Amino acid sequence: MSNDLLKQILNKLENMEAEQQSMKTQLDENTRLTRALYDRQEETDAKVNVSC
Repeated sequence: MSNDLLKQILNKLENMEAEQQSMKTQLDENTRLTRALYDRQEETDAKVNVSC
């Protein structure tokens, strides 16, 4: 393989790694928000059940 081809492959791999990290950050944030919504819904359900 030529040196240029290896550099191109390395560059693409580095770009993929950066995209993967960005996706992980977004997933972590979505997970945090989903947990917060779930906890809020449980609190609401508990209040409704106590009122009944």
